[in-house]
Amino acid sequence: MSSQPAQLSMALKEWDVVCRAMLAGRQSLLLRKGGIHERHGRFEPEHDAFLLFPTFLHQQADRVQPEWRDQIIPRTSEPDYLRLPGWAAVTEVFEVPSRDRLAALLPLTIYEAPQLEMRWDYKPDLPLYVMALRLYRFADPPTIEVLPRYGGCRSWVPLERSIELRKAVAAMSDSQAEESLAGVREALI
Repeated sequence: MSSQPAQLSMALKEWDVVCRAMLAGRQSLLLRKGGIHERHGRFEPEHDAFLLFPTFLHQQADRVQPEWRDQIIPRTSEPDYLRLPGWAAVTEVFEVPSRDRLAALLPLTIYEAPQLEMRWDYKPDLPLYVMALRLYRFADPPTIEVLPRYGGCRSWVPLERSIELRKAVAAMSDSQAEESLAGVREALI
C-alpha cells in the first residue's frame, strides 16, 4: 500500500501460533471484522503497517491444523515481557463475498474450518475482510514490557515506544509473496 516505514509503534494482536506461521511463510493473511474503514472510495485497514503482537490466552489447538497444535505455548496469563517477532505491511484488502469463498481460503491458512466459520459468524451484520500481508521477521526480536493498557479485547495496541524495522528480513521471497497474494485473489473470486 505505501512505502516501508523505518519504525513502527502500532501493533496488532494475533495468536502466537498464527504469528509463527506467518513468519515461517505458511500464512500471509489475516481475517478481520472491524478496524477497517472506507478511505478514498475503498475499504482499508486502520493501519497499513504494524508490528505483530503475539497473544497466548485465547489460542485453541482444535482451531488450527494438527501440525501447528504442538507449537501452541500453554499459558494461564499473558507474559510481563514480550518479544515482538516481526511486522507486516498490508498489500491488499479483500471483502469475503460468501461462505464458499471463505472456505476456499482454508488451504492458505493454518486454521481449521470451524475457526473460519467463527470469524464469518462473529458480528454477522459486518462484512469479513482479508488483509493480504507482506511479512518481515526480526533476527533479534525487540522485547517490550506488556503494560496493563495493552490488555483486554482490542486488536490495535499503540506501543509506548517505536521499534526500528531496518534489521527485519522478509519472511517470503518476492516471488513467494506474489504467489501467495495470487492465491488469495483466486480464492476470493
